[in-house]
Amino acid sequence: MKKLKTILFYFPTPQTPQTSFKQPLPKKLIQQIFTLIILRKVLSERLISKSVAKVESVWIQIWLLSLVLPI
Repeated sequence: MKKLKTILFYFPTPQTPQTSFKQPLPKKLIQQIFTLIILRKVLSERLISKSVAKVESVWIQIWLLSLVLPI
C-alpha cells in the first residue's frame, strides 16, 4: 500500500532520478487511477470468476505502468 501511495502522488523527475526531489502527478491522472481502482473493487465484489479478475488486474497494472513510463 505504501508503494501505491508513492506511485499515486509522486514520481521522480527525469533530471533527478535518484534523489528525493519529486513532482506531483497531474490531478486528472490521479482521478483516472482512483476511478480504475474503484471500478476494480466494484467488479471484484460481484460474483465474477477469479481468472477474469486476474486478467483485469494485470491489465490495470500494465496501464498504470504505461502512464508513468514512456513506452
